Amino acid sequence: MIGDELEITKGWRYLVRFSDPDSEDVEGTFAGYAMVGTETAMVMETDGGRMRFILISNILFVDLLESKDGPRSARETTAGINYG
Repeated sequence: MIGDELEITKGWRYLVRFSDPDSEDVEGTFAGYAMVGTETAMVMETDGGRMRFILISNILFVDLLESKDGPRSARETTAGINYG
């Protein structure tokens, strides 16, 4: 972490739950953020090797499942994304 900030980190495994109760959860490794039209998407690599683009507006919550040991470099963080 940088200071007291929490961040989603590339290479760490997460579970993503959608705000739509009929959607299935996605579990995978965070690959980064991307733009889909005018919206920001969280990009996850699933266990099957698919790159899944999840619109941020559709996420209910994200659980950290597994993190890497050791210090993180600035290249591995996503602190440059700001919302609000």
